Formats: sequence, structure tokens, C-alpha cells
Amino acid sequence: MTPDDVARDGLGDRTTVRLPPDQWDHWYRTGHPTVNSRKESDLFYGHVASEVGMRAVDLACGNGQWTRQLTSWGLTVRGFDFAPEALKQAAAAGSRKRPHVRALGHRRRALWNVT
Repeated sequence: MTPDDVARDGLGDRTTVRLPPDQWDHWYRTGHPTVNSRKESDLFYGHVASEVGMRAVDLACGNGQWTRQLTSWGLTVRGFDFAPEALKQAAAAGSRKRPHVRALGHRRRALWNVT
């Protein structure tokens, strides 16, 4: 399954997608992760009342794009994901840009049943 398959088949509904860590790892290894656009970041920032020093948790942080974005706005962020390749990329990018950003893995799927 590719990201295009997910979009085409209508599997993008957050309540129905249940992909295993190895599928996400494949996507990250083959260069399919998403990229946050400037417009998306600006829209998010305009709707969130964030303040320097606030704490945030980035669940399903992937390669840490939003983790780093939130950190650049002055938040202290911890990212969690269950795909080892995504976490590897997040840790590498985080250590270059913001040393206090960390990505941590979690093997229990229950973590993703947050409502």
C-alpha cells in the first residue's frame, strides 16, 4: 500500500487507518513522508494560542516536522511515534536544529486509541 492508495481508496479517515509500523517505515525509507507547507503552518499558528515556554506532545510525530515547527515557536515538545525509521529521521533532524526535541518510540498500539 502506498500513500496514493490510501488517498484513492478513501482510507485517509483518521478513524479507519490502521497501518503497521513497518508500512510507515517503508514510506519514510522511500521518501514518501508529508511536508508541512508554509500556508499550513501559518493556518495552524493562527488558530492556536501558543506561548513561549508551553509544553506540547506530538502524537504520531513521524519524522518530527511538526515537533520542530512547534519548537521553533518557543514550545517545549516531545514527539512519539511507533515507526522506527520515522523516529530515526526525527532524532537526526532534531539534533541538528533543536537539541531538546526528542522522538520516542512506543510499541503498544493502545497509544493510538487516544480520543
